Amino acid sequence: MTHWLEKVVLLLTADTTDVRKLAELAGGNPKTFYRGIRRADLELEGQNVDGMEFEDEIDASPRFTETDRAAFARYVFTASPKEERVAFLLRALLSFSTDTDAVLASYSTATMFEERAAAAFRTVLRSSSKRRAEQTEMIIARVGDPYAEAVLAPATGSLFTHLVASSRGKFMLALAKHVGNVPSFRNLIETKLDQTYSHHLLDHEAAIRQALAAH
Repeated sequence: MTHWLEKVVLLLTADTTDVRKLAELAGGNPKTFYRGIRRADLELEGQNVDGMEFEDEIDASPRFTETDRAAFARYVFTASPKEERVAFLLRALLSFSTDTDAVLASYSTATMFEERAAAAFRTVLRSSSKRRAEQTEMIIARVGDPYAEAVLAPATGSLFTHLVASSRGKFMLALAKHVGNVPSFRNLIETKLDQTYSHHLLDHEAAIRQALAAH
């Protein structure tokens, strides 16, 4: 399998600024590759962008309404354990990717793990948002994954690495249930199952794979 960094290098060294050709070099469909990117943020003078979709030309992701906020807070308050709550937070961040600040503001942390998770997600979302101002960075962020998914999945993998061993299986199971239908998270879960040799994780393997198969 080609490593995603190879595509990044290919884009950075390409001798073209044509957005259609850059999308094709990244292995994407030019029609949908720039969803989530505003036409005004790209240098498009003299380029043929017929049939290509940009953020201001497609439906935006759902807004995080007061009804959503109440339901989210209620679930977080009642859900247990902490691994389940963090996985549900990820699900909300992916579902309301244009309102991530509102989602994070509504999340009440009860444990050190939750505080660390919320802080990590807030950091990567905000820092990556700034980087999207540059065309090349926006393209890199979208190689293979939608924007929020692309930055949250690696942050989640880092959280897993720093979890105490006894919580890892519970966290992977919660992720499988709530975001196992999202490609980058599914890949993260399957990779951890294949590469982590810990009975704390393997004890949950059957349930994790069952949860993935349910999507």
